[in-house]
Amino acid sequence: MSPKTKTVILVAAAVAILVGIILYVSLRNGPSAPAAQPSTTALSSPAFAPKGELVSGFPKELILDNSAAITGSYSINYSSSTNQYTAEWNSSSSMSALYDAYKAYLPAHDWSILNDITKFPTSRGFYVRNASSDVSVAIIAQGNGAQVVLTYLAK
Repeated sequence: MSPKTKTVILVAAAVAILVGIILYVSLRNGPSAPAAQPSTTALSSPAFAPKGELVSGFPKELILDNSAAITGSYSINYSSSTNQYTAEWNSSSSMSALYDAYKAYLPAHDWSILNDITKFPTSRGFYVRNASSDVSVAIIAQGNGAQVVLTYLAK
């Protein structure tokens, strides 16, 4: 397995773990159903956007890249007040350029950076929060460009 493949797998696992933590905290802090009445609401299956398009509800302003080529997008409805929107895209911009763009954009638009991930040589990431949402951004170097996976959790 190449180092690049290992890095992609590590970043994807980190994003999945972040989403799991967000869901755990979100569901733990939400109102709980009475013990005598089990919840009848099941988690919905992902709703996928057509190839090359963003799923409805994804905040387009979080794609800071004019050269973004959307490779996948989906949403998951967890409850009437908690929804996840995820998009993946390829960019001709470098990992460093995208990292710098998000590092400048996020705080300037009222996002608090809770985790700034720079430990790996071929990937960067952020976990950010504002009053109503959490976002994780994973940026993976690919040749002269990068792949980005952004998950937006509206609560």
